[in-house]
Amino acid sequence: MMRSPKLRKSADGAPCCMRGPTCNGGQGDVAWRHSNHQEHGKGMGQKAHDLFGFYGCQPCEDWYAGPLLLKSEKYPTFIKAWERSMIYACEEGVL
Repeated sequence: MMRSPKLRKSADGAPCCMRGPTCNGGQGDVAWRHSNHQEHGKGMGQKAHDLFGFYGCQPCEDWYAGPLLLKSEKYPTFIKAWERSMIYACEEGVL
């Protein structure tokens, strides 16, 4: 599994890219959040590949990983957050 300290550190000061209904706008708690999908390397006790993540606040992470979001909604929700995060990371020179 690829780990990127640069990508993870870039979350400091980044906006929340999940933008879920519980989003706090990234008020100081944005971190690099990993995909919860097996095709991205997620496994029992193993986080997904660092490239498959998004800038997200804690309330959005809880919403995405929790039971309120339907299973059928999780993947498209992740993809939108991932797309926004990749654009932001490229614009900021992280990638």
